[in-house]
Amino acid sequence: MTPRTGENGKTGKPDALAWRGARQESKQSARTLRTCLQKLR
Repeated sequence: MTPRTGENGKTGKPDALAWRGARQESKQSARTLRTCLQKLR
């Protein structure tokens, strides 16, 4: 299992991998935003 299968293009599904990565990033940013809001209260 290589995390960068989209770069070499052997899997043929780079879009799905990129979408998954972006989704994880957005989840993390949402979590940090929530924690910041809780700290402000």
